[in-house]
Amino acid sequence: MHWATIVAAPGGRGCSLLSCPTLHLKLQTLTSGKSLLPPRLLDGREAVTESELSRVCAMSTSELDELVDYGALVPMNTAQPERIFSTQCVLPLRTASQLRHDFVLDLFTVAVLLGYLSRIDSLERQLRSLPRTLPCRSSQPPGPAKNI
Repeated sequence: MHWATIVAAPGGRGCSLLSCPTLHLKLQTLTSGKSLLPPRLLDGREAVTESELSRVCAMSTSELDELVDYGALVPMNTAQPERIFSTQCVLPLRTASQLRHDFVLDLFTVAVLLGYLSRIDSLERQLRSLPRTLPCRSSQPPGPAKNI
Protein backbone atom coordinates (compact mmCIF):
# COMPACT_ATOMS: atom_id res chain seq x y z
CA MET A 1 0.00 0.00 0.00
CA HIS A 2 1.27 3.46 -0.84
CA TRP A 3 1.05 6.15 1.80
CA ALA A 4 0.24 9.70 0.83
CA THR A 5 2.47 12.57 1.82
CA ILE A 6 0.44 15.10 3.77
CA VAL A 7 1.57 18.72 3.94
CA ALA A 8 -0.12 21.88 5.11
CA ALA A 9 -1.88 23.66 2.27
CA PRO A 10 -1.18 27.35 1.57
CA GLY A 11 -3.03 29.64 3.96
CA GLY A 12 -3.17 26.95 6.64
CA ARG A 13 -6.39 25.40 5.29
CA GLY A 14 -6.49 21.64 5.63
CA CYS A 15 -4.00 19.33 3.97
CA SER A 16 -2.93 18.46 0.47
CA LEU A 17 -2.19 14.91 -0.65
CA LEU A 18 0.79 15.10 -2.95
CA SER A 19 1.55 11.52 -3.85
CA CYS A 20 -1.98 10.30 -4.58
CA PRO A 21 -4.71 12.80 -5.52
CA THR A 22 -7.42 10.11 -5.63
CA LEU A 23 -7.07 9.63 -1.89
CA HIS A 24 -8.03 13.24 -1.17
CA LEU A 25 -11.77 12.69 -1.64
CA LYS A 26 -11.61 9.41 0.29
CA LEU A 27 -9.81 11.13 3.16
CA GLN A 28 -12.46 13.87 3.22
CA THR A 29 -15.17 11.23 3.37
CA LEU A 30 -13.50 9.39 6.22
CA THR A 31 -12.73 12.48 8.27
CA SER A 32 -15.98 14.37 7.77
CA GLY A 33 -18.14 11.45 8.87
CA LYS A 34 -21.19 12.73 7.01
CA SER A 35 -20.59 10.80 3.77
CA LEU A 36 -20.04 7.39 5.33
CA LEU A 37 -22.45 4.78 4.03
CA PRO A 38 -25.07 3.25 6.26
CA PRO A 39 -24.59 -0.53 6.64
CA ARG A 40 -27.82 -1.16 4.71
CA LEU A 41 -26.19 0.22 1.54
CA LEU A 42 -23.31 -2.24 1.84
CA ASP A 43 -25.58 -5.28 1.76
CA GLY A 44 -25.88 -6.48 -1.83
CA ARG A 45 -29.30 -8.00 -1.14
CA GLU A 46 -30.98 -4.66 -0.46
CA ALA A 47 -32.36 -2.08 -2.87
CA VAL A 48 -31.74 1.65 -3.18
CA THR A 49 -33.83 4.31 -4.91
CA GLU A 50 -32.40 6.45 -7.68
CA SER A 51 -32.54 9.59 -5.52
CA GLU A 52 -30.74 7.84 -2.66
CA LEU A 53 -28.14 6.43 -5.06
CA SER A 54 -27.70 9.92 -6.47
CA ARG A 55 -27.08 11.32 -3.00
CA VAL A 56 -24.59 8.69 -1.79
CA CYS A 57 -22.64 8.63 -5.06
CA ALA A 58 -22.56 12.42 -5.61
CA MET A 59 -24.14 12.18 -9.06
CA SER A 60 -27.33 13.76 -10.38
CA THR A 61 -30.30 11.61 -11.34
CA SER A 62 -29.86 12.71 -14.97
CA GLU A 63 -26.27 11.40 -14.84
CA LEU A 64 -27.54 8.11 -13.42
CA ASP A 65 -30.15 7.99 -16.20
CA GLU A 66 -27.38 8.43 -18.76
CA LEU A 67 -25.40 5.58 -17.19
CA VAL A 68 -28.56 3.44 -17.45
CA ASP A 69 -28.81 4.41 -21.14
CA TYR A 70 -25.19 3.28 -21.65
CA GLY A 71 -26.01 -0.02 -19.94
CA ALA A 72 -23.53 0.58 -17.12
CA LEU A 73 -26.28 0.64 -14.48
CA VAL A 74 -29.18 -1.78 -14.60
CA PRO A 75 -32.26 -0.94 -12.54
CA MET A 76 -34.18 -3.74 -10.87
CA ASN A 77 -37.48 -4.66 -12.50
CA THR A 78 -40.10 -3.22 -10.22
CA ALA A 79 -43.36 -1.39 -10.67
CA GLN A 80 -42.14 1.56 -8.57
CA PRO A 81 -42.51 5.09 -9.96
CA GLU A 82 -38.82 5.73 -9.17
CA ARG A 83 -36.06 3.45 -10.43
CA ILE A 84 -34.72 0.97 -7.90
CA PHE A 85 -31.15 -0.37 -7.98
CA SER A 86 -29.38 -3.15 -6.15
CA THR A 87 -27.04 -1.94 -3.44
CA GLN A 88 -24.31 -3.96 -5.17
CA CYS A 89 -23.81 -0.99 -7.48
CA VAL A 90 -23.24 1.54 -4.67
CA LEU A 91 -19.53 0.95 -3.96
CA PRO A 92 -18.42 0.66 -7.61
CA LEU A 93 -20.46 3.73 -8.52
CA ARG A 94 -18.99 5.71 -5.62
CA THR A 95 -15.49 4.69 -6.72
CA ALA A 96 -16.21 5.65 -10.32
CA SER A 97 -17.73 8.94 -9.18
CA GLN A 98 -14.64 9.74 -7.12
CA LEU A 99 -12.35 8.92 -10.06
CA ARG A 100 -14.57 11.02 -12.33
CA HIS A 101 -14.18 13.96 -9.98
CA ASP A 102 -10.42 13.49 -9.57
CA PHE A 103 -9.60 13.03 -13.25
CA VAL A 104 -12.44 15.06 -14.87
CA LEU A 105 -13.92 12.09 -16.74
CA ASP A 106 -17.02 12.21 -18.95
CA LEU A 107 -19.98 9.91 -18.31
CA PHE A 108 -19.17 7.53 -21.15
CA THR A 109 -15.74 6.96 -19.60
CA VAL A 110 -17.43 6.39 -16.23
CA ALA A 111 -19.65 3.77 -17.91
CA VAL A 112 -16.57 1.98 -19.28
CA LEU A 113 -14.87 2.33 -15.88
CA LEU A 114 -17.85 0.69 -14.15
CA GLY A 115 -17.47 -2.30 -16.46
CA TYR A 116 -13.80 -2.60 -15.57
CA LEU A 117 -14.49 -2.23 -11.85
CA SER A 118 -17.05 -5.02 -12.11
CA ARG A 119 -14.55 -7.23 -13.92
CA ILE A 120 -11.84 -6.50 -11.33
CA ASP A 121 -14.26 -7.38 -8.51
CA SER A 122 -15.16 -10.65 -10.24
CA LEU A 123 -11.50 -11.59 -10.75
CA GLU A 124 -10.66 -10.74 -7.13
CA ARG A 125 -13.49 -13.00 -5.91
CA GLN A 126 -12.19 -15.81 -8.14
CA LEU A 127 -8.67 -15.28 -6.84
CA ARG A 128 -9.82 -15.40 -3.21
CA SER A 129 -11.58 -18.71 -3.86
CA LEU A 130 -8.50 -20.38 -5.41
CA PRO A 131 -6.82 -21.56 -2.19
CA ARG A 132 -10.04 -23.31 -1.21
CA THR A 133 -10.32 -25.13 -4.54
CA LEU A 134 -6.69 -26.13 -5.11
CA PRO A 135 -5.64 -29.57 -3.89
CA CYS A 136 -3.42 -29.67 -0.81
CA ARG A 137 0.27 -30.06 -1.51
CA SER A 138 2.71 -31.89 0.69
CA SER A 139 5.03 -29.76 2.79
CA GLN A 140 8.12 -31.47 1.34
CA PRO A 141 9.81 -29.78 -1.61
CA PRO A 142 9.70 -31.73 -4.84
CA GLY A 143 12.75 -33.96 -5.28
CA PRO A 144 14.67 -34.71 -8.45
CA ALA A 145 12.78 -36.55 -11.17
CA LYS A 146 13.30 -40.29 -11.08
CA ASN A 147 13.61 -42.28 -14.26
CA ILE A 148 12.09 -45.70 -13.93
